[in-house]
Amino acid sequence: MKLPKTFRPDKDLEEKTKQLVKSAGVIAHFDARLDNLFEGCKDFIKKTGIAGVEEAYHIAQDIIGDINYSMTDVEELSAKIKKGPSKLGFYFSALVNRVIPDGGVITLDLNWTFDGVGCYLDKGLLQINGDVGNFAGAYIDGGEIYIAGSTQDYLAHNSKSGTIIVQGILGKISEDTSTNVMIYNKMEKVWPR
Repeated sequence: MKLPKTFRPDKDLEEKTKQLVKSAGVIAHFDARLDNLFEGCKDFIKKTGIAGVEEAYHIAQDIIGDINYSMTDVEELSAKIKKGPSKLGFYFSALVNRVIPDGGVITLDLNWTFDGVGCYLDKGLLQINGDVGNFAGAYIDGGEIYIAGSTQDYLAHNSKSGTIIVQGILGKISEDTSTNVMIYNKMEKVWPR
């Protein structure tokens, strides 16, 4: 399986940004505390361009910086975003990883298929209602991910340890996934093989 070195830029990034703004426009009226997270989403889209997996995640971390938010804020934001560039999954991952405590549980209600959801998770349980794109669970080193929907490819790319459970259709598992990562599809163990 040949791994793409970078993400291709979305054909019409400006249009997708407008869609994101339009779909989540209710946030400003819903609760002012989510404004900074939403502004971070827009900033992330502009800055990532053709960034690779690791770079996109680190850009998200930089953008989040000192924003004050909670696990509930992340859950609410995930439900508000109806559509946007696939790479927003990396932004959600950075948000989750900063606030989830050991033994904590956070649920993302995804209305769109985002890449990189759950990447770099190292503690807690991330529950995902919806489908995820490529690189879900990439670079995890602990923690658990439960995906109620389906996945695309490169699942658990370069991951070291942890558990991923997928209830829907399972895309390709990245061949560089450690045998310390347990992956289940419909409660049947599929990794390590």
